[in-house]
Amino acid sequence: MKPGTKVKLQGISKHGKECEQRQGYTWIVVRIRNGLKLGRKERDKLFALLRAEGRPDVDWRWVALEEDRHFVMVEERKGNDK
Repeated sequence: MKPGTKVKLQGISKHGKECEQRQGYTWIVVRIRNGLKLGRKERDKLFALLRAEGRPDVDWRWVALEEDRHFVMVEERKGNDK
């Protein structure tokens, strides 16, 4: 996954599902970063900074690439990719 990649977020917690309803589910990867101090357990994880496709100037969020508490992230496939 790299900057510019479109992803879909699927909420898995109540918070994630509410965010999905309010902000949509299609996001664009802006940056990948390791070791953010967002919580005790997250320090060794890779995170992606995402912006919403529909409102990029308003909706931003950090999501762990693996084992995020609120979302599952799925990379969108392009036309002929299988």
